[in-house]
Amino acid sequence: MLHQLYTGVFVVVYILTVCLPFAQPCRPFDIRKIVEPKTCTGPPGIEGTHMTNLTLSPGKEAKFVCLIDHSCLVSVIKWYHITPDNSSIRLIKTAKSPGDPHVHRIEKVTIEDEGTYSCVAENVIGKTEVLAYLTINPASICKPNLFQLIILGIVSAFANQT
Repeated sequence: MLHQLYTGVFVVVYILTVCLPFAQPCRPFDIRKIVEPKTCTGPPGIEGTHMTNLTLSPGKEAKFVCLIDHSCLVSVIKWYHITPDNSSIRLIKTAKSPGDPHVHRIEKVTIEDEGTYSCVAENVIGKTEVLAYLTINPASICKPNLFQLIILGIVSAFANQT
C-alpha cells in the first residue's frame, strides 16, 4: 500500500513540475526503474578503456582516468603506484584525497613517476582493478640544448689551454 502511495505521489509531482510548466506532453517513463532497488551481484564495474599506458617526457602532465560504475554502492576508491621493478607498492590517493577520485594527475612527471598505476574500486561483494603503465622517455632526460653545448665547448677549450 505504501509503495502505491509513493508511486502515485511521484506521478503527480512529475506532472506538476515537468509537464505543466512547459505546456508539453509528458514523455513516457517506467516508474519501476525509479522506485525498484537495484540488485548488485558482483564487484563494481570499471570501464577499462580510459586507463591507457602513457609514454611521456619529463616535465609533461600525466592523467589517468578511472570510470567507475557507482550503481553498486562503491565503498572504496584507491590509487596505487607500483615501481617498474615491482619492488614496492605505494598508496597514492583515496576517495578522501583532494580532487576528483576518478582521476589521478601528475603535473610534471619525473623518472621516479615511472611504473604501473592501479585504480581499485571496492564494494561489499568484491573489488575491481584496472592498470596502466607510465613510461618516462629516457631520450629527453639528458638532451643538452645548443647553448649548453656551446658553453661546454668553451669550458673544454679553456681547460685544455691550462
